[in-house]
Amino acid sequence: MMAALLLADLRLQWRQGFYAAYALVCVSYALVLGALPDELRRWLVPLIVYSDPAVLGFFFVGGLTLLERGEGVLQPLFVTPVRVEAWLASKCISLTALALSVVAALGVLGETNRWGLLMSAAALTSVCFVLLGVIAVSRFETINQYIGGAVLWATPLVAPVLPMVAGWSPGWMLAWPTCASLALFQGAFAEAPMPWGTAAVCLLSLAAWTGLAWVWAVRWFSRYTLGLR
Repeated sequence: MMAALLLADLRLQWRQGFYAAYALVCVSYALVLGALPDELRRWLVPLIVYSDPAVLGFFFVGGLTLLERGEGVLQPLFVTPVRVEAWLASKCISLTALALSVVAALGVLGETNRWGLLMSAAALTSVCFVLLGVIAVSRFETINQYIGGAVLWATPLVAPVLPMVAGWSPGWMLAWPTCASLALFQGAFAEAPMPWGTAAVCLLSLAAWTGLAWVWAVRWFSRYTLGLR
C-alpha cells in the first residue's frame, strides 16, 4: 500500500512539472551564487537552503491536496484500506526526497563539509513544513483561499527568524521550529563547527515540533478535509 501511494505521488509530481521546475531552480541558484563574492555567498547560502524545503513542503503539499480533492480522488481513496497516516507519510517522503536533492546541490555549491547536519536539518524541515501545509490547507476549498490564508500561517512561523538573519539569536529562540532550522543550516555552512550541544537542542526542538505537527495534521486532515472525525 505504501509503495503504491508513493509511486502515485511521484508520478503526479512528475506530471505537474515539479522536477523540471526544481532542475531550473538549481541551475538558477548555481548561476547566481557562482557570481557572488565568497563572503556574501557564505551568508546567503544558508538562507536559500532554509527557505527551499520550507517553501516546497508548505506550498506544494497544499496545491497537491487541493488538486486531489478537486479531482475527487480523496474520498474514494479513503473508502479503501488506505489510512490517513499512510497518505501523509507518502506526501512527506516524496516531497522531502525532492527537497533533499536540491539541498544536496546547494551543499556542493556552498562547499559544506557537514553533510550529516545539513541533510538532517533539511529532512526535518521539509517534513515539518509538509505537515504544516496539510494543516493549513485543510480549512480552505480553493487555491486562492489557500494562498491568502497561507500568509497568515507563514507570518508567525517566519517572523521570529528575521532577527537571526540580522545576527541576533539568543538561545531561547531555538525552541521555535523555524529558528532551530535556520540555526542548523547556518551551522552546516559556518567556518567553525557548530557546538554539539546547540546542534542537539536544535534537532530535538525541530523533531518535537515535527511530531506535534504530525498529530495535528492527522486530526485536521481527517476532520476538515475528509470529514471523517
